[in-house]
Amino acid sequence: VAHGPIPTDADIAHLLRCTNKPCLLIANKCDNNDISMHALEFSALGLGDPIPVSAIHRAGIFDLFHAILKKMGVDVQQDLEEMEEENQAKRKARRVAKSNLPEPEKPTKSKKLAATAAKTDKNEIPEEPAIIPEQTASRKDDDKLPEHVNVALVGKPNVGKSSILNRLLGYERVMVHDSPGTTRDAIDTDIVWKGQKVTIVDTAGLKQKNRAQDMLEKFSALQTLKSLSRSDVAVIVTDAHDGLSVQDSTIASYVLEAGKSCVVVCNKWDIHGKSGVPKNKSPREVYVEAFEQRLLRFLPKTPLIFTSAKSGTGIENMMEAVMKVFKERYKRIKTTDLNEILREARIRHPLPSQRGKRLKIKYITQTSTNIPTFVAFVNDSELVTTDFERFLENLIRERYEFAGTPIRITFKSTN
Repeated sequence: VAHGPIPTDADIAHLLRCTNKPCLLIANKCDNNDISMHALEFSALGLGDPIPVSAIHRAGIFDLFHAILKKMGVDVQQDLEEMEEENQAKRKARRVAKSNLPEPEKPTKSKKLAATAAKTDKNEIPEEPAIIPEQTASRKDDDKLPEHVNVALVGKPNVGKSSILNRLLGYERVMVHDSPGTTRDAIDTDIVWKGQKVTIVDTAGLKQKNRAQDMLEKFSALQTLKSLSRSDVAVIVTDAHDGLSVQDSTIASYVLEAGKSCVVVCNKWDIHGKSGVPKNKSPREVYVEAFEQRLLRFLPKTPLIFTSAKSGTGIENMMEAVMKVFKERYKRIKTTDLNEILREARIRHPLPSQRGKRLKIKYITQTSTNIPTFVAFVNDSELVTTDFERFLENLIRERYEFAGTPIRITFKSTN
């Protein structure tokens, strides 16, 4: 705005008029009223009145948003009125439903005695704990497998994430180059894999924090983490030639912290050399050992797939593993089966105790899927040790695997 229209602006305006497309003229850097007055000079470009905005101060953004919607034919005011009417109808329906609820029946003395007599011994494990009907109904929706799978390709720079995406598509969707950092922004691509709708996000490579120099690299890393947060499955792509590094372990910790299912891919396997490999071991054995030491402690039961994006080797196996771990996120275990595991845990592992007080577990149940979550009801949650919690998780995985999927166990104290 400060320099007014320049010849290049006039050339761009001419090209836009030739397209016969709806256009909006935006005058940025209007940081105060005096500067905003100069925005009218851009009306000479023939694209209508300019909309003064200041991106750095977020001024005029709301007016710009409304102008965009108006160009799209969206009646913003009508939509707002419809939303308000809908909200009022919902509030009215809730008030009516609340007024029609019967008053709760006060328990009589005989009913209290009957309830007390029906209580089981605290040390026994009930075969099937009572579940609130509303929770049972909601579980059917939680366990339903979504029709769409969101997959994020994450890893260090220049490990072949974009090449894997291009191989899946059969054409060059994203630019590929030998120099690291070619991909700067997350790129979403929709495909259909054996009837399943999949969105694959090719993300920018994650460098170590002390090596991310400029703001663009830091912004790219932030976009990668955002893409990871909205995914169902993360595919950690590693370089077979470079081997596993500390940064691969860091990325694995990001995936675990986000609660995402995971598949680890060892890419560029076709150019893997034998330098540094002991004579009595194959390169694959050496890589698997490193994988178990560096990554499996973060990602238990995680599939490891060897691929070559250049030749297409292993790409189908990678997608099969993605679909498998995606389904594992929605696996539900019956409470009776979980309590059988609990009985086995009591036999195989002594229950922890502190100051003469021993842990007692009443029962365990699965409360949710899409990050399978289990709640164990105990006499005192402070008695639970990390070793016992890890042992119980491993015991659940022995029976039901939950491949490549994190599970969470919560211990709740009950009286």
